[in-house]
Amino acid sequence: MNPWEIPTHLTSFTSQAIRDLLATCVAARAVLVAAATPETATEAQVAELEDMVAYRDALQAELTSREDRAARFAAAGTDPVVPEPEPTPDPVPPTEPEPVVAAVTPEPTPAPTGVRVGQVAAIPTLVPGTRPLADRPHYGALVAAAGLQEFQAGQEITSLGITEVLLNAAAAHGSMPGGRFSTSPVAVLRRNTPAEFTVNGDNGDQSTLMRVANEANLPGGSLTAAGGWCAPSTTDYGIWFGTAIDGLADFPEVTAARGGVRHNTGLDWATIYGTADTNILSPATGPTGFFNLTEAQVIAGSPTKTCVQVSCPSFTDTRLGVTGVCMTSPILTNRGYPEFVDTFTTGVMAVHAHQLNALQIDTVRAGSTAVDLTAIDPWTSDGSVTSNILGAVEMAIVDIKYRLRLMQSATLEVILPYWLLANMRQDLTRRTAMDLEAMAVADSQIMAWFTMRGARPQFVFDYQDKFTGAASGVGGATPINLLPTTTSFIVYPAGTWVRAVQPVITLHMVYDSTLLATNMVTQLFTEDGWNMLQMGPVSRVYTVPTCPTGSTTAASQVDCFTP
Repeated sequence: MNPWEIPTHLTSFTSQAIRDLLATCVAARAVLVAAATPETATEAQVAELEDMVAYRDALQAELTSREDRAARFAAAGTDPVVPEPEPTPDPVPPTEPEPVVAAVTPEPTPAPTGVRVGQVAAIPTLVPGTRPLADRPHYGALVAAAGLQEFQAGQEITSLGITEVLLNAAAAHGSMPGGRFSTSPVAVLRRNTPAEFTVNGDNGDQSTLMRVANEANLPGGSLTAAGGWCAPSTTDYGIWFGTAIDGLADFPEVTAARGGVRHNTGLDWATIYGTADTNILSPATGPTGFFNLTEAQVIAGSPTKTCVQVSCPSFTDTRLGVTGVCMTSPILTNRGYPEFVDTFTTGVMAVHAHQLNALQIDTVRAGSTAVDLTAIDPWTSDGSVTSNILGAVEMAIVDIKYRLRLMQSATLEVILPYWLLANMRQDLTRRTAMDLEAMAVADSQIMAWFTMRGARPQFVFDYQDKFTGAASGVGGATPINLLPTTTSFIVYPAGTWVRAVQPVITLHMVYDSTLLATNMVTQLFTEDGWNMLQMGPVSRVYTVPTCPTGSTTAASQVDCFTP
């Protein structure tokens, strides 16, 4: 079905519904125009643009006709206003002067301590990362879509503003014929990505991806009364909501203007050297192109000198998929309790951010080589979270640096579950020789232990918890009685994984005739295009036993020498 087929029964639509249809067309046309140029546009794209223009013009003509009829009706159906004579004012009796009262400065109202109605913050820009939002670069903004009466197109909009638009639009829509629906754009999350972070499907894409993946560009009470009050309790319409966009994995990001990226996974040591395990000290089995001959061999011309040949790299075409969210709500609830709907909408967007975070981390995990240490000593016999994790992370870093012959000062990314911080502190506080300082180990101290080993740790949500199906059940409905006894961490050179995203996310409100019959409306519908690009050849995921026993290596006994 052609979405831009001009409706033959426009008279059954309200004027507001037609404006919404028009705004949807304008927004979709802007996206299509931005995705192509006159030189690259396909026949299908041109045909769709022409359908959009005809659709837009028909809707605009209907609106213009209605506005013209309304103006003519107002002009012909309004009687002239005859001014009435002004009444003669009654004499005003003299009044005694008011006594002068000293001005009293009112005491300031104390600021509320919790989240109350109307205090829900704007939906933050969805730029994942573990740094505080204020410290991260913001390459986007949530702005009003075209065709809204409450806001100008492009004006920044908060979640409460979105609720206002939804309420007004719901009231403006009348009945609709069965089997019909209309979509109204509400807001657009525009990723204003700088040109240096955008790929366009040309020869400059590879340098853009390399620049984005470059390590140098990466971050680093109650009241009790003795007697009854008699009066009924006051209803508090405040809404507690604590979910935050925090603990998200931080990846370099590029905008994929054409819905995908063709890229390679970089050069490995083995790509040039031949194989990973060829002994470079053995002339007989040395790699092709790298020779070491004695004088006699040179004179004899045997063995023959070989050359390493430059080979064409293979490319991977990574296409963006879509992850979205759809929310319905009763129209009467929107009218009667807009504060709750506003908070619920904010919560939906926060959960959507964590959904994306979980999917992206899992994509990186699935693309990494698995290394299992759960049945190998000393990891099985150590019994210490701190010792096992720090030891395994450093071992992995050293091994990867050797594998790729990286700079010895190179930084490797390490993604770990957030609950591991608590597990490490438990381990430290249970040690026999524990002092008071071990009771106050801050996150920054633990971070420093990883940093000195060449790691940039990210302790994230949505990884090895109940939300992602982990058997340990951290964060589930049933309280846990033990933190997990095995831990997995992902480790890779900085810049190995890059997140590709689409340039625009649009928040829609969809009016469906079936839902409207039950006073329901699809209040929020959005899709976010993304995929993870592996730009480097090595990424690994290690699993190691971790139990916070506090045990340490047994102390050795020193016998004193008796002369």
